[in-house]
Amino acid sequence: MKLYIIIIFLTFDINCLFGQTAVDSVRKANSAITITSHDSANTQQDTVEKEYIRKVNIKVNREEPKDASIFIIRTSKITFAPNMERIEPIQPDTLGKFDSPVSINLYSGDYDIVATKTGFRNELERIRVGESFKNNIQINMFSLDYLNYKRKQWNTTKWISAAVAVGAGIASYYFDQRINTLRNEYVNAYTTGVIQDKRDAISKNQQYYKICSTIGFAAFAGFGISWMIEISY
Repeated sequence: MKLYIIIIFLTFDINCLFGQTAVDSVRKANSAITITSHDSANTQQDTVEKEYIRKVNIKVNREEPKDASIFIIRTSKITFAPNMERIEPIQPDTLGKFDSPVSINLYSGDYDIVATKTGFRNELERIRVGESFKNNIQINMFSLDYLNYKRKQWNTTKWISAAVAVGAGIASYYFDQRINTLRNEYVNAYTTGVIQDKRDAISKNQQYYKICSTIGFAAFAGFGISWMIEISY
């Protein structure tokens, strides 16, 4: 009798006691991963992740090197879901070599766009293709002769600014020392005429000191800016 009761208990569907809720399947597709959930009350299907395809127009301008080559390299994959963006780094994948201009459909992700041409500096543009994306990409290319010219130009400006800064610094130091000397003479002056002369001289030298200091600071800033522009070429 006891054995019969135990067998009945084991063959009884335990789901009748606790209900049934389970995820039956996870299915992957080319552009989405779909999860299907089954519940005792209803069935619900949600698209979790998907990729976008965007048309990208790439053009090389500035001096318009007509025979520039464009390499497109994909470096990551991006999938989207409501309120979520997932970036998955991948092994860099070169999609091909193209002539400028080029129009191509790209899946969502990160890309390196490299423009090359003999006699020109290689240019790299990094873009991210996603839900919202500006599909017109313009790459500026500069000839090596132009870059050398600009480097020399800013190098000259840099050292002129340095010379002006040094000269203004020396002049500022001179007028500062001159002001200190005139102040000592002013303190030791006894006649009204000498006191007035020293006071006027101090005021004039203070103006010269301010002018030289301003020029020195501006020239020093110009030196730094010129240096940064020079190395940018």
